[in-house]
Amino acid sequence: MKWFIFGAGLLVLMVLSAEDLRNRKIHAGFMVMIGIGLCVLQGFYLIISGRQDHIEMIHWCMGAAPGAVLLLLGKVTGGRIGIGDGMVVFGAGLMTGGILSFRIFIWSLMLIFIFSCVGLLTGKLRCHSCIPFVPFYTMAYIGGWIL
Repeated sequence: MKWFIFGAGLLVLMVLSAEDLRNRKIHAGFMVMIGIGLCVLQGFYLIISGRQDHIEMIHWCMGAAPGAVLLLLGKVTGGRIGIGDGMVVFGAGLMTGGILSFRIFIWSLMLIFIFSCVGLLTGKLRCHSCIPFVPFYTMAYIGGWIL
């Protein structure tokens, strides 16, 4: 069941990555519907596996912390950080749980940092360039589950 949830989450992230690359925006309605469905699946997994104690539920909810921080930063920066990016990280964090959620978030930030440095050094990017975040988050999501 755990790998099914990983695969479903990866499929959603791949669709959202393609949309983010193409339009530089994420369709919130689709994302919310899929996110709710995946969170319900995660809840069923916790119940079926017998892991419905309070500590496991708190661990699961702590996974949303990076997404909550991104949503807050999006409001503070006036939209320079997209709300859709925060919603993706929030939903994926609810799916993956605490430590894995933080690991995926940190790896995605490292990947986008490396990409940005190379782009700035080669002249392909400028300091005000808009970079889609979800494709980097998707790569980190894959790496987080494998490692």
